[in-house]
Amino acid sequence: ALGDRDGNGFPEIAVSAPYYREGPVPLRGGVDDTLGRYRGWVGVFKLPSFELLYSMVGRDPTLTGFDGDNLGLSLGTAGDADGDGITDLLAVAPRITIANYPFGRLYLFSGKNGSVLQIYAALQAFEYTFFEDLSPLGDVDGVGRDEFVVRHPQDDYLIDDRTPGRINAGSITVLRYQPNAPRFIRGDVTSDGRVNMA
Repeated sequence: ALGDRDGNGFPEIAVSAPYYREGPVPLRGGVDDTLGRYRGWVGVFKLPSFELLYSMVGRDPTLTGFDGDNLGLSLGTAGDADGDGITDLLAVAPRITIANYPFGRLYLFSGKNGSVLQIYAALQAFEYTFFEDLSPLGDVDGVGRDEFVVRHPQDDYLIDDRTPGRINAGSITVLRYQPNAPRFIRGDVTSDGRVNMA
């Protein structure tokens, strides 16, 4: 539930279909995948009419041995992360793969129009996504934007050496949206906003 934005006594709701696919999808090497891949889909609906206000689809349909984003495997609210007075939406894209693709994503979508505000990435192990439980925290630092928390019970599960010998130690991470943070651009080695290294 994303709150009653239009004042009609009913909340808007987000619904996900993480195994939504758009196929067939050409795999690398020119071979068609007749089943397509699991991009995932998230839609925001107005109640009580169930009118679709906007929707989002996972970005990565396939890589070699890769089953897609599975966008929306978990959903949650971020509170008012961007400070516009509207509850924003969190959606997990674990990017499930038959090979160990190590970075899952957490999308922060604007509750106003579904635009991507921020993408968070974290190491994960096969079959264990980092961003498992999502909860709003409110404005804990007093800057006018809400923070949110994510839980990962399998953190440190054979994926790095931050805490040698600690298996399934678990973690809880507090995140915030910083609208003025510099944008990461791969190949921008001088931080000037342009790709200057291939």
